[in-house]
Amino acid sequence: MSWPTRMMTLLSISALAVGCGDAILFLGDVPARMRLVAGAPGERGTATGETALDSRFQGPQGLVASADGTLFIADAPVGRVLRLDVDGTLTALYDLRECDQSCPLAPAGLALNAEGDLLVADPGGRRVWLLDPVSGQRAAFAGDGSSVPAPDGVDRLAGGLVAPSDVAVGPEGTVYVADDGAHRVRAVDSEGLLATVAGTGEEGDDGDGGAALAARMDRPVGLALVGETLFVADSASHRVRAVSLADGTIEGVAGSGDLGFGGDGRAGLEARLSAPQGLAASGDGATLFIADVGNHRVRVLDRATGIVRTFAGNGETAFAGDGLPAGATALDAPWALALAGGVLFVADRAQFIVLRTEVLGVTE
Repeated sequence: MSWPTRMMTLLSISALAVGCGDAILFLGDVPARMRLVAGAPGERGTATGETALDSRFQGPQGLVASADGTLFIADAPVGRVLRLDVDGTLTALYDLRECDQSCPLAPAGLALNAEGDLLVADPGGRRVWLLDPVSGQRAAFAGDGSSVPAPDGVDRLAGGLVAPSDVAVGPEGTVYVADDGAHRVRAVDSEGLLATVAGTGEEGDDGDGGAALAARMDRPVGLALVGETLFVADSASHRVRAVSLADGTIEGVAGSGDLGFGGDGRAGLEARLSAPQGLAASGDGATLFIADVGNHRVRVLDRATGIVRTFAGNGETAFAGDGLPAGATALDAPWALALAGGVLFVADRAQFIVLRTEVLGVTE
């Protein structure tokens, strides 16, 4: 992305900080300060107001941002998928309450394919859905709704996904699925066939340094794809792992496996995480943001140095104000992350809000 294009994207996304009336550009907005873009702290609801800040959520659990700054939000408890435009307007694309029982029950992780369509991971309905980003019309993309894991090599609609929690799309069109309930990462290739990318299907935590298909995982719930590296939040193992799609190996990159908080300023594998969920990576893979839910923080891993530190959150859970430095902003359950145009979006499921902050030194 060229510098002028990146600046225009940044300015467009900055309009989300205001959330009322016409877009107002936050020229010179201070990097690493958190600002509300949707919802109200501690106010739970389902109303879609005139602006995103007038709207209420039950528990935002999935995020994805497009290149033009449009943000899509999965409000899992009430089965809603919403579109937040750069002028602050929030539109419900998809609402379970207006659908029959074939609708997704709890939309979680989101991704965009090359055509701009939304992919929605639905752990409750045991499917991945394809959603039109304008009309909200849906179609089943993967999974038949059964709880029996599909064998490799079958059609994407002819077998089960146990609890798909997140999705990621490769440049060649392959769709990767974190199947939380099956302790596996699956893939749907360009021919529409299912395959296993990582995990034996047996709950556990081992196999680093070897074949990803021989490794045990424990609730893989979040994905971030950069080139031929697929980062996986292995939540119940309290670790983040990296799968090489080039040679099929797996390794740990963050988290010692011991539940807790600690290790800022130290090697990623020495840091302690608590049930990591969403991930967001820079385009070059040099920076990985981790939603460290149980520690009420967003951590960041510098891949060049291997060092982990806290990027946002101070361990407190009670909202203390808008516009504070990221490290002084209280986060309760930072569940989902999205990175676009140098802006990191954070969905705090327990505070019922979405926040944004500009980040420096991130390559698109």
